[in-house]
Formats: sequence, C-alpha cells, structure tokens
Amino acid sequence: CLGCEIETVELEKDFGGVIPDCYIKFVFNGYRYHQLLEIQLRHDYVDINRFNKVKDKILEETNNVLPNIIVIQNTNKDYNLDNKTGFDVVQVRVDFGEIAKVLL
Repeated sequence: CLGCEIETVELEKDFGGVIPDCYIKFVFNGYRYHQLLEIQLRHDYVDINRFNKVKDKILEETNNVLPNIIVIQNTNKDYNLDNKTGFDVVQVRVDFGEIAKVLL
C-alpha cells in the first residue's frame, strides 16, 4: 500500500443506515487517513450525497476528520460537480490506473 500502515478495513460498515462498500483507516507519512470506498461496476452512479444524512456519525468514527469518498468506477461523470457533502471525492477507474490520486 505505497508504504502505508493499514489500521482498519471494514466491509459494509453501517453509519446509521448509510453503508459504503468499505471503510478504510490508514497512516501514511505520519498522517492518519479515513476513506469511504464505493465500487460501482454497473453503469448507474453512486449517490454520494447520501453521506450527508450520517455526517455526524461518520465524524464520530473518524475523530472529526472528514474522510475522502473514493469512487471506483469506469465513468466520465464528475462527482465533484454534484458533491454537496463537504467530503472530497476521488474518482479512480476500475483498472486502478489512477490509484495515486487516493493519497494526493
């Protein structure tokens, strides 16, 4: 994992009814990161704005650090245009060709 220390990987973690595909917590270069992972192999889009409903619950889990939402999907949709969450959204193609974006 590019020299990071993975602390937590939890599949389908329930944040009060909103369930990302995976919650990941890791340390990289002395900083702790929290990621909410959404993998979409179909052609429909991920509803990232649903995370607004449970933002307080997520912040409890992450010690008030807004996690990134990582969307893995082969699409040209720009999730940042519709992003009303305050979370940063990083889009990565299914072949993981842009995986370095996750840490930038």
